[in-house]
Amino acid sequence: MMLQDDALWPTHFPVRDYLEQIRWPDDDRFVVSPYCCADYTEEKSGWHEFRDTWVYDAVALIFSRTAEEEFLADPIVIERCRHDCKPWRT
Repeated sequence: MMLQDDALWPTHFPVRDYLEQIRWPDDDRFVVSPYCCADYTEEKSGWHEFRDTWVYDAVALIFSRTAEEEFLADPIVIERCRHDCKPWRT
C-alpha cells in the first residue's frame, strides 16, 4: 500500500482488518484505491474497473504483489529512476 503523506484514517475504524477481509478483484494484476473523489463514484459500492482517463490522483493505492513486481521490473521504470530519481536525504 502506498499512502499520500496527508492521508487520514479514522481512529475508530480498524482499517487493516477491513482491508484484509474485503473481496479483492479476481485478477492478480491490479491497483486499487480505497478512496475516490466524487467524480469517480459509482452507484453500487465495491471495486469498479476504471476505463476512463485518470485525472485526479489517489490518496492511497494498493498494488497486488504481481502488479508491484511487474511495475518495479519494467525497463522503462528502471531507466527513468536511474536518470530522474534522486536519493532521499535526511
